[in-house]
Amino acid sequence: MRRNARAWRKDTAMYLSRQLNRGFAKPDVLSLNLSLRCNLTCSMCTTCYDSPELSLEEIKSILDQASVWGIEVFNPLGGQPNQAKQGWVQAWPSQGPQGL
Repeated sequence: MRRNARAWRKDTAMYLSRQLNRGFAKPDVLSLNLSLRCNLTCSMCTTCYDSPELSLEEIKSILDQASVWGIEVFNPLGGQPNQAKQGWVQAWPSQGPQGL
C-alpha cells in the first residue's frame, strides 16, 4: 500500500506534536469524560470521584469545537454510561466524526 505525500505530512506533524508537546497538527481524536458517576462499587476501580461534571452546554461547546477541528474519532469516557447526563448524543453536530 503506497501512501501519498499528504498522509506522510499529517503523520509526521502528529508525531512531532506528540513528541515535542507542540501544536503542529490538529487533534484527530477526542476523549471526553462525560460522567464520573457510577452505581457500581468495584474494588479495583478509581474512576468515581466527587468532582464537578461538565454541563450539557459545556459538552455541546466542546463537541462543536471538535467538529470544526475535523475530529475523526470521538471516545466518550467516564463511569457508567447510563449515569451520564442525557442529551449529549443529540448535542453532537450532524457533520460530526465517523467514530461516533
